[in-house]
Amino acid sequence: MDFIRECPPDFQISAQCCDYCKKQVAHNAQKGYEMIVTGERRDEGGMRSVPRKDNTALCFTETSDGQYRFRPLYYVTDKDKAWYKEQFGVRYSDAYEVYGLTRTGCCGCPISHKAVADLELIRPYEPNVVKAAWNIFGKSYEYRKKYNAYKDARMREEKKARANVDGQMELSEFIEF
Repeated sequence: MDFIRECPPDFQISAQCCDYCKKQVAHNAQKGYEMIVTGERRDEGGMRSVPRKDNTALCFTETSDGQYRFRPLYYVTDKDKAWYKEQFGVRYSDAYEVYGLTRTGCCGCPISHKAVADLELIRPYEPNVVKAAWNIFGKSYEYRKKYNAYKDARMREEKKARANVDGQMELSEFIEF
């Protein structure tokens, strides 16, 4: 929060992209069904792997509006996935196998901390997509770079401050080398 106060953006920031292009579309498609089945896996990390009070970190849950959510792949580990790929000769999307991405989502999404790095991975294969993403989200990418530099500097400062606590004793004071 300090960064935004110290370096306010000169462009609008919103998560409405996700709302309109992904979330609302999914909610509308799921309306008439008692059960929703998704392909989420706990090993994907992020919010999918965090235990929560409402038990939504399980493979089968009930949603607040009375629907049921089933995630049949929830407990499939990365190791299981690798075995299955080898066993059955599965070929992943070019996004993984050719471009070298580790995750896919909305291409160039500025919310992703590694959007710029991912765009550089796909540049040789999809130069027009990269150009379009930079034209749409370029200010956001530049702002993220500034934030990352700010965050790194803050972390170094905090580490240095912890290391220089007045009166703190070090083990080396008691051991002869």
